[in-house]
Amino acid sequence: MKSLAGILMLLALFGCQISKGTLSDSSSISSEDIPLKELASARGIYIGTAVTPGPLFNNPEVAYSNILVREFNIIVAENDMKFENLEPSSNNFNFSTADKIVNLAIANGMKIRGHVLVWHQQSGWASSVNNPEALSNILSNHIFTVMRLFSNKVQYWDVVNEAIDDNLNNSATTFYPNLRKSFWWTNLGSNYIEYAFQLARAADPTAKLFYNDYSIEAYNNKAYYTFLLVSNLKAKGLIDGIGLQMHIDTNFNPYSNGFANNLKRFSDLGLEIHITEMDVRIPVPSSYENYTAQAKTYKDVLTVALANTNVKAIIFWGFTDKYSWVPQFFTGYGNALLFDKNYNKKKAYDAVWEVLK
Repeated sequence: MKSLAGILMLLALFGCQISKGTLSDSSSISSEDIPLKELASARGIYIGTAVTPGPLFNNPEVAYSNILVREFNIIVAENDMKFENLEPSSNNFNFSTADKIVNLAIANGMKIRGHVLVWHQQSGWASSVNNPEALSNILSNHIFTVMRLFSNKVQYWDVVNEAIDDNLNNSATTFYPNLRKSFWWTNLGSNYIEYAFQLARAADPTAKLFYNDYSIEAYNNKAYYTFLLVSNLKAKGLIDGIGLQMHIDTNFNPYSNGFANNLKRFSDLGLEIHITEMDVRIPVPSSYENYTAQAKTYKDVLTVALANTNVKAIIFWGFTDKYSWVPQFFTGYGNALLFDKNYNKKKAYDAVWEVLK
């Protein structure tokens, strides 16, 4: 990693400046300025993105691959390492696309997050299995096969994703009553999460193991029950980190909702913290005010996050609005990422760059 002094010298040579506002959503940083990954490396963290195979391998777009390699030092497959894609039928594994993504990362000196081993969605044929013993064997076989194949290549794994329910029993004193009643829970019981982490720890002792979830950024009840869940896993030596997805809009204010205090209680457990899927959606068509508010949200979130030394990675759920899940799932919203659909840097990019600087 380059030293901070080295980065500051480069900044001086390039004469990088952040403008105080423009009349569009465009970035004021030129293509010759220091990429995000250089600034992140100087701070000892990773800055990354989810990737999709279309513009990388199927219908290659030079701009997509160039920006990916230039700006980021950690990547995650948006969909291609999920259960249904890696194991499309029982014990029939397909690693073709995942291998390409992993090899691309290794060739360009990037770290890799594996996402995800156990989830109630995108589990394909396994979700229809209604036999505890059979599903237990399926889970064990999947985790061992996948993690051993990628051992010493994938440094971080989301072992379990989104296991805390949204409809909470707020009077509960443990996390167990608030587990999502998924097919995993139905067949394997309340300890299926611990079982998955035990398998993952045995399959690849070198990988860092994470629990990942959404709407746990603020100091709220869902974050509290998540804290109880990961505390239990940490006490048993089964978990290394917590992933906060952070699919948010511009109403999210990290200064008023206890974001810093929430990060602190996770870091006090000794957990590494990753922001794993960040995007900031705004109404479309988007106005100057929308883009300005979006940039401020990115800036405020990263400012608070990076004040906690256990935050080691900031990962966006894509980097160009051309390939974003947001419009499909949030009607009337989009333009959530750092680059627009034509691969131009936005004010949001400026905001992230400034915080890292």
